[in-house]
Amino acid sequence: MPFADPYGLDWLIVIEVPERAFMAEVEASARTTLLLCGLAVGVSLLGGLVASRGVLRSLQRLTVAARALAQGALKHWVPLSLFQELRTLGQSYNDMAQQLQQSFAALQQSNQALADRNRELNSTKASLEHRETLFRLLAENTQDLICLHDREGLYLYVSPSVRPLLGYSPTQFLNHHPLEWVHPRDRDPFQDYLQEALNQGVAGAFTYRVQRSSGDYLWVETLTRPILDEAGQVMQLQSTSRNVTATVRMQRQLEHDAFHDSLTGLPNRNLLLERLYSALRRIKSQPDYQFAILFLDLDRFKIVNDSLGHLAGDELLMEIGHRLKHILRRSDLAARLGGDEFIILVDEIPDFSIVLQQVESIFELFALPFTLAHQEVVISVSIGVVVADRAYQQATELLRDADIALYRAKARGRACVEVFTRAMHQEACQRLELENNLRTALARKELLVYYQPIVDLKTQKLVGFEALVRWWHPQQGFMSPSAFVEVAEESGLIIPLDQWVLEQACEQLQRWRTYWSQTHDQELHLILNVNLSSKQFSRANVVETVAGILQRTGLPGYYLKLEITERVALPDQTDLDSDRESNCIDTMLALKALDICLSLDDFGTGYSALSYLCRFPIDTL
Repeated sequence: MPFADPYGLDWLIVIEVPERAFMAEVEASARTTLLLCGLAVGVSLLGGLVASRGVLRSLQRLTVAARALAQGALKHWVPLSLFQELRTLGQSYNDMAQQLQQSFAALQQSNQALADRNRELNSTKASLEHRETLFRLLAENTQDLICLHDREGLYLYVSPSVRPLLGYSPTQFLNHHPLEWVHPRDRDPFQDYLQEALNQGVAGAFTYRVQRSSGDYLWVETLTRPILDEAGQVMQLQSTSRNVTATVRMQRQLEHDAFHDSLTGLPNRNLLLERLYSALRRIKSQPDYQFAILFLDLDRFKIVNDSLGHLAGDELLMEIGHRLKHILRRSDLAARLGGDEFIILVDEIPDFSIVLQQVESIFELFALPFTLAHQEVVISVSIGVVVADRAYQQATELLRDADIALYRAKARGRACVEVFTRAMHQEACQRLELENNLRTALARKELLVYYQPIVDLKTQKLVGFEALVRWWHPQQGFMSPSAFVEVAEESGLIIPLDQWVLEQACEQLQRWRTYWSQTHDQELHLILNVNLSSKQFSRANVVETVAGILQRTGLPGYYLKLEITERVALPDQTDLDSDRESNCIDTMLALKALDICLSLDDFGTGYSALSYLCRFPIDTL
């Protein structure tokens, strides 16, 4: 047989074998070959059977797993086969089943989320439907006006309450702007109000006037709130308005009452002070500006109340307020301070002649009679005048000086006018100081009682004394009654002063009587004269006061003689109090019942009449 030589040489080897041996070898080889072939076929059949059984079992498992997977059993796993292809197929199946299981779990979560969201939406829908029902129920049955606006302010919805409130139907407002019904003076503030709601997303309550279908206006209070989208931007505006006309009128009435007199309708002290402070600021900034005030006080106004009643007095004040309004210039102001006191602010006066003209006008209107309680009454007025200058800092200073001038005018008599000067202020301060000192003197017992003898001109004998009060001032020394009695009468100190003098004098006379009876063994017949002021005599308890002093001092009443002035006892011709005369007589008779003598002093200084002397129980004149 040929074979290749590594050195490139071809060789041929020839082997010779005997035929019988060769054939025996061939037969043996044939038998061996058949045996091996049979064995190979058997092994192949056995291996094929086993392999086919394993493959069938794996395929059956895959089939069962596939059916389970189709039925939703995603957790059904396939055991891996020993065969590589089937093992790969099983592993792929298991991977697919795991992915399907994960996808199905995610799908279940999504379905659950969708179900939750669906329930939430259904709940929200139900809530919105409920709120809408409530809103419509509220909007259609409330008296308030409920509206919906777009960003421009145009009406999108108007509740039916607009018909009874304004007289319009809701459709008349749709796609219209509220400014079409707002009062012209309120339009600019209302536009600013809407813009504030748009810019800031919130706006408080706003009060303004809205025109009704009848043409008149009513006051409404509107509260506007924004409706925001998901981004927080204003999408629409919702407004609620209510009728506050009655509240506004009440508030304005309260404001009016706070600055006006309820009886006359004139400005009161509060409004007057505001005007005066404004005028004072103006006089400091404008050199040519000037003003004055007139302080008016009715003469004997108390007589009107006491005689005709307080209703007649109120009627008189109202008529005076009405008349004063007609003499005012456009820039002037008339105010009532209280009681029978009035103030007129004469504003923007080029010279003092304007003030004099106003004073003359006032006297002229008071010269006309007033009809009160179906009878005509003439009443006068006294006036104090102050011309303002830059020295004044407070409005109360002006009123103070006007009151000082008025006091001086009333001291001169009725229907007088007095212009304030700086000397008047100094005198008023001195009077105030004197009043305070007198009050202290009463408390410290600095006053003394002097006794002026009364002599009978026929017999030249002493018949009594007149008690006269004197004041020993620690700084000013001796002071006569003329220096302080008038101040005491004006301040009301005359009442305790009278009582003190009367009690001191009665005690002194009783001590003299006791001493005289002990030393001379007889009575001392001396009469004690004591002056009684008009305020003391007019008091309702004057009789009880005098009786109490007599009881405490032990002095018999017939030793006491009270002196009253003609002005106290006798009414003048202009007195409106018809009961005054009878009241005076009753008081005199009650005093005489205590055995007290009465003396009429200063007779002839007033509206005296000899006929009065016959009617009054007077002992001496």
